[in-house]
Amino acid sequence: MADRTIVYEYISRVEGQGSLEVTISGGEVVDAKLKIFEAPRFFEAFLRGRKALELPELTARICGICPIAHVITAAKAVENALEIALDEKTIALRKALALSGIMQSHALHVYFLAAPDFLGYPSAIAASKDLADVVRRGFRLKRVANMVSEYIGGRAVHPVTLTVGGFTKPPHADGLEKVHNALENALRDALETVKLVSGFNYPEFEPNHVNVALSSGDGYAITEGFAKASSGEYFESRDYRRYVSEEQVPHSNTKRSMFKNNSAFEVGPVSRFNLNYESLCNTAKEAAEKAGIKPPVKNPFKSTIVRAVEIVQAIEEMRSILGEGVSIPPPRKTRFRQSSGSALTEAPRGLLYHSYSIDRDGNVLNADIVTPTAHNSWRIERDVFELVPSVAHLDDESLKRLLGMLVRAYDPCISCSVHAFTVKLNRT
Repeated sequence: MADRTIVYEYISRVEGQGSLEVTISGGEVVDAKLKIFEAPRFFEAFLRGRKALELPELTARICGICPIAHVITAAKAVENALEIALDEKTIALRKALALSGIMQSHALHVYFLAAPDFLGYPSAIAASKDLADVVRRGFRLKRVANMVSEYIGGRAVHPVTLTVGGFTKPPHADGLEKVHNALENALRDALETVKLVSGFNYPEFEPNHVNVALSSGDGYAITEGFAKASSGEYFESRDYRRYVSEEQVPHSNTKRSMFKNNSAFEVGPVSRFNLNYESLCNTAKEAAEKAGIKPPVKNPFKSTIVRAVEIVQAIEEMRSILGEGVSIPPPRKTRFRQSSGSALTEAPRGLLYHSYSIDRDGNVLNADIVTPTAHNSWRIERDVFELVPSVAHLDDESLKRLLGMLVRAYDPCISCSVHAFTVKLNRT
């Protein structure tokens, strides 16, 4: 008989609606279910029959926090299907746009979703009464990230300039100096952010995870490269389904992703950091060293520090890319043929996969999209199994709080409209 079954309902500071139900017996977890009960949105189904050129704009609506990642990944998948090669400047400008999206999301997570847990406040709004300067710093970083997204993509949310084959138009050169100055000022805030979060009191927990992230021989991989696993596997986007499978579970509308040997795996900032540390710029490496982290980072709670380091990396790379100018050629012409193509990129929360089949008239025949949260959902459940035995002595409220922190460490993006989450622990 179960000693306790905890149901943690409406955990705030995550994206969407779900619940975590944990059943404990004899100090061990006998069941843990991350229940995503939001209704399916059927993107893969309603994309069928649409024009391939519409995919970047349509798939951006999957998420209001990381639309940039969907725009880029959808465009790359279509380009791969039609064998459209991009020039280096266009590829670099897309990476800068992707980095601005990562910075947007990380600033939001670090200051407004995760930090209240460690600072002892129920929310950033409550913290602002005592820590106004800290909260303002978070707003400044988010504002600069939005500025860069709007400068390159035309809008801060759901960019409009990126299209299959390139960009509809380059950013205006006369706005470049303002963006450069904003990024330079933001770097100081980013370094202060690393200093802040490195001083948080993180729970002791170091499970062994299989990390999977994009990698390449040319810089910190975000939009280009191949998938790399800490267990030694490498694969291109076209081979994704040979390595990652999915199954529907009764308790969730999010499918369970499994790696090659049917195991849980982790994607996201910690995986990127562990697998691509040597590709970090010097400023980001120095920040990580001062924060006391180096690969392999095993503690998922310390993803907050890694996100702060990635903000530093994003700022430095955007400064470098935009420093080369913003002149790019017009988009490549599109000639349709029956084909299939896929792409892998790094969204703020981790590896994102898009794959499409297209007929000779450019109509979508089939779509396959797997988001970072779908990749991580089983890993979160497995972490609960491993964490709880060492903290089962805690009372219900303390255990709920810790489990909420664990879920937030992965920054799950369940939906972009409702900010609520749930866990259930019943005592008998």
